[in-house]
Amino acid sequence: MKIWNEVCEWAQKNGYLFEFDPKDDDTPAELNQPMANISWTDCIAWCNAYTEMTFGNTEHCVYRAGSASGAVIKQAFHGDKAYCDFSKKGYRLPTEAEWEYAARWQGNDSTNAEQYGSIYLTNLNSASGATKPVGFENMIMPSGESYETLRDETALFAVFNKWWNGTAFATQSPPVTGRANVEDKIANKLGLHNMSGNVAEWCWDLYTATVNASTNAYPTGPFPDYDTKRVVRGGNWSESTGQAVYDCMTGKRKMNYSGKADPIRGFRLVWKDEP
Repeated sequence: MKIWNEVCEWAQKNGYLFEFDPKDDDTPAELNQPMANISWTDCIAWCNAYTEMTFGNTEHCVYRAGSASGAVIKQAFHGDKAYCDFSKKGYRLPTEAEWEYAARWQGNDSTNAEQYGSIYLTNLNSASGATKPVGFENMIMPSGESYETLRDETALFAVFNKWWNGTAFATQSPPVTGRANVEDKIANKLGLHNMSGNVAEWCWDLYTATVNASTNAYPTGPFPDYDTKRVVRGGNWSESTGQAVYDCMTGKRKMNYSGKADPIRGFRLVWKDEP
């Protein structure tokens, strides 16, 4: 949240407008916790602001109005007219494909993983970084495991308040009552923390109910409707259905409308490091 505040302070002095209002946030985060209660459209404008603040100009801003040659988007409520120029070096939201790859990558570790070419990716029923599945109803229990041992391993990597104990969803002990610090849990194989649970994370992509191999890994846009459905990945600490641990699985996909914001939804940044 510290970076969010610093960028917002700069942005509001340099022509950027956001829909987020701190006065409307009834669950404010500590500075070392992830930002939440922000819409997808706020994220788009904020990413451009952070890019301009970093580089001193808008040359590397990723999000443009309508096309790669369009104006830099500086107003959150124009976000759904965004075109994503992946050739730029600026900050942006991950695509869904990027998010899943980062959450599941295990390199040459084949434990509870599927092989794709020369690398292994965590099975879809595990939290990011975990080597065991989360415990879920009617599962075939791995040899030597119990719902308690699966919960304990998942809790090393994910932030969630409810787990499946074999009969019902039970509260964690000690209770999880809000967002955790950004590096509160063990990192996954790429050194990324808390990609499961804590706060759900916006992705760039339009949401579709199913994903197949032909889906474009880098969808550019534009998407002209104001309130489009956008992909959300990673789950959160307190799923409204009371099944938080289920959404910690790396394979879980959800969505929300781009203009909506709530206290359990945030984002993760991506940028192009090479020249």
